[in-house]
Amino acid sequence: FGFDDSVADNIIYLGIDEDYGDILVHLTSKAFQKVRYDKDVDFNALTQWDGYSRGVIICCNGEIRDGSDEDEPMPDFFSRFFGPKAGIDEDPVTGSAHCTLAPYFGTIAGRDTVQGKQQSMRGGIVDCKIKDNRVGIIGTAVTTMSGSLFI
Repeated sequence: FGFDDSVADNIIYLGIDEDYGDILVHLTSKAFQKVRYDKDVDFNALTQWDGYSRGVIICCNGEIRDGSDEDEPMPDFFSRFFGPKAGIDEDPVTGSAHCTLAPYFGTIAGRDTVQGKQQSMRGGIVDCKIKDNRVGIIGTAVTTMSGSLFI
């Protein structure tokens, strides 16, 4: 992912989600910011690697300013989701990834509500509420396709 320091020095946590088989990589903010949109991710290598079944989530604590409004509240975490095995190099905003990230960052923050900001090219903010081993997500969506299915 384009790190210039030792990779181990940039990883805070590395784990796998039991529900989706996604890898979760919690990076330092500095390392997260270094992953550019088109140059640092080898999607072919991610597709060939057998260490996961669906996607790779990278994230960092919400301690970086991304150029947005300074008066805007800082999210609890930033994330990106790469899913080349699912046919999506990078998903713009991934609800299922936030269902993994919310309990993780909720535990760190000691709260049952957290806010994430996915840093894809389009990006989006997702508010997450953790209750009874479930995660409720709230955010805006963009319709990319609509239609009817007849069975």
